[in-house]
Formats: sequence, C-alpha cells, structure tokens
Amino acid sequence: MFHSETEDTNLRCYEYPKCCDTLFRMRNNVYMRNLPSLVVFATVVNKGGFTNAAEELLCSKASVSRHINSLEERIGFKILHRTTRSVTLTPQGEELFSCCQRIINSMDEANLLIDGIISEPRGELRVAAPWHSRCLKRENASPGFS
Repeated sequence: MFHSETEDTNLRCYEYPKCCDTLFRMRNNVYMRNLPSLVVFATVVNKGGFTNAAEELLCSKASVSRHINSLEERIGFKILHRTTRSVTLTPQGEELFSCCQRIINSMDEANLLIDGIISEPRGELRVAAPWHSRCLKRENASPGFS
C-alpha cells in the first residue's frame, strides 16, 4: 500500500495483497517480463480454457501453453490443473489470478484515463470572424466551449 503519513486513511492510492507485493519487489524487472504471461494466464481462466484464450488473444494454443508453462517454471509452482476436458486453478493459482485481475483492471483504468486526457479538448480556442458575427452567441457557435 502506498500512502504518506499525512494522508487520510480513506484516501489511499491503491492497496493490494501480498502476492502483488511479491511481484513488484522482484529484482531485475522480472515482473515486466512476466506481464504478458500473466495476461495470458488471466485470459485462460476467464475464458475457461486454452483454446478459448488463444482465440481471444489471436494466437495459437501452443503459444498460450508455452506462456503458462514458462510462468509456472519461473514462479516455481503449478497454477493450473489441466485435464483433457477442463482447466482449474490450484490454490496458488487462485491467489495469483486475483492479483492478475487487479493488475489488469488497473491497466484498463489507466488506459481509460489516458484516452480521456487525449480526447478532451484543451488549450485556447481562437476564432477569427468578421465584426458583424459578434452578434451571435458564442455558446451556439461552439458548443462545449465557453
């Protein structure tokens, strides 16, 4: 959790559990290398399997499998129980999935914020017009600007 001593405890920037703490404290930016695999993992869980995740991510089923295997190898434990008919989370996978969802939701919020900032008009609007157009109301000529 990140906040200053003077900050009201109700206004904390962001709070996350220990699993996220572990991901963000890893040395050498390991978490950035894991990010694509974490997104693949979350997609497998959300879509209910490797085939559906591959379709969603527009990649091959083998690529999805490589991401999951690589992630499991890097973190040192299994996150999914796989059978020919189903994919279920291990207890560690449930904790990691919860963390992944928060990371992805935060990324989505950041992207929406960026999109909103980029799409909002800003700056000064100057309009050159003949003197007789001063009779028009500015609000009618340029809705959304005042």
